[in-house]
Amino acid sequence: RDGRRFLTCSYDRYLKLWDTETGQCLGAYTTKKLPYCVKFHPDEDKQNIFIAGQADKQAVQWDIDSGQPVQFYNQHLGAVNTVTFCDEGRRFV
Repeated sequence: RDGRRFLTCSYDRYLKLWDTETGQCLGAYTTKKLPYCVKFHPDEDKQNIFIAGQADKQAVQWDIDSGQPVQFYNQHLGAVNTVTFCDEGRRFV
């Protein structure tokens, strides 16, 4: 939210965390599935959390601090190509 970091997703099947000022890659995350979208959690105290939508019909919650996925949401009927947080960051669609 402060603009110092941003996330990307790519056809190389990686989600990457970047430093905006230096252009340095700060972390790389993968489930070995194709990610379509990625979004940071909107709460300032939860900037270590992000959600990625994937081609394999899953949304995955990641923790930047551990570098690991913490939750898989796999009840989608198709690829997850957008993520939006709502209800003041308590839910996402």
